[in-house]
Amino acid sequence: MKANIIRTKGYRADYARQELTRRTKKFIVTSILNSPLNTTRGAAVCALSCFGLNVNKKGSKTLLRNRCVISGRSNSINKQYNLSRIVMREYLQLGLIPGYKKAVW
Repeated sequence: MKANIIRTKGYRADYARQELTRRTKKFIVTSILNSPLNTTRGAAVCALSCFGLNVNKKGSKTLLRNRCVISGRSNSINKQYNLSRIVMREYLQLGLIPGYKKAVW
């Protein structure tokens, strides 16, 4: 479990480090594809390789996992609080999260 948390933190660090480069690359591709002079994708790829904007695949956004900030669990995460359902249930029973009540019907 700890290795997965460390790996995810590394992926997040790589993504943060390469985010500006990726946005620049995407902007260049879209601006070259929309210009009347160079309308081919090959020209955009050539321009990107000339600028040297190749990025590492470990910094990809698709590798990032939502994890619970308390337990590190990756399944059934509440997006609003970044807590797993188990930790969320414990916090709700203790009354640490305002605005929630136990449902009775």
